[in-house]
Amino acid sequence: MSTKIDTLYLFVHPLHVLGSEADRCMALWRKLLEQERANPHAAVCIISDGHPDTAPLAELANELFGDRCLDDPRDESESTKIQVSDDLDRMFAQRGWNDQWAPYEFWSSRNVRRNAMGILKMMRPRGLEYDPATLRLVACGQQWGGCMAKYPMFIARYMELKQTPQIRADLSPEAGYPHQAQFLEGIELDRHVTLYLFKTPDGRPMAQFIDGLRAIWEQPHVAILPAEATPRIQAVIDSPNANVSARGHPVRWHPDGAIEIDVADGVRPVNVTLFGQGISHEAFRDIVKNARILAINK
Repeated sequence: MSTKIDTLYLFVHPLHVLGSEADRCMALWRKLLEQERANPHAAVCIISDGHPDTAPLAELANELFGDRCLDDPRDESESTKIQVSDDLDRMFAQRGWNDQWAPYEFWSSRNVRRNAMGILKMMRPRGLEYDPATLRLVACGQQWGGCMAKYPMFIARYMELKQTPQIRADLSPEAGYPHQAQFLEGIELDRHVTLYLFKTPDGRPMAQFIDGLRAIWEQPHVAILPAEATPRIQAVIDSPNANVSARGHPVRWHPDGAIEIDVADGVRPVNVTLFGQGISHEAFRDIVKNARILAINK
């Protein structure tokens, strides 16, 4: 007998924090899992890469969801190795001329492709199935803008999902990384890009754009803000994690004064954070949510 899954909760490297912050996150994640256990069409996937701090969450998810808990899926089969090779070939064919791609992108895609195929491999013998057109992927975890960006993006794409993954900023202890800010709202824009809005401790509006559904061979995205944004918005460049350095020129000014920024995806690697300067949250929101989203170099 098969079970059709309509929501997959993806926990990506969820617990590398310690102390009271870890306790707070576990309480939030426990509440989510306990609420969703009654839904027979919900499943949980935990990607820990063997990190021992994730064990309590994995034990809880297995206890609550049973066969609907996919714990550290990973497929190293020959067929997956061929898919990884095909991914590389398609990337060189469609993006090889573009000097903005980085080896870190393909290394990340290779790892996540194995996780995505591992999910499928785990689901089949358990009688779990899904419709790519309707399955919702909901992501929770820690490494905002890094693993929390690239894993949902690649997994959803390699599972051929059609809906933009929902990254739960309210369930991430590092939402807004590397800046401290209070999460306010997520708005889905064109091309599966989501705009995340925050408020800094000193009350300034803050925003980040994150890609949601893109394969390694497909062009990254940019957000273009109108010229009116130039004097009222500051762009700050950071790396998505401590292991890689920001590269390239992720902020560009057009002759008409418009600002073009790279959309974060956790892999290129660069994140751009926008801060309002002398502007209300409402006016800031109107500017950033109306950004044009395009493929890079288009």
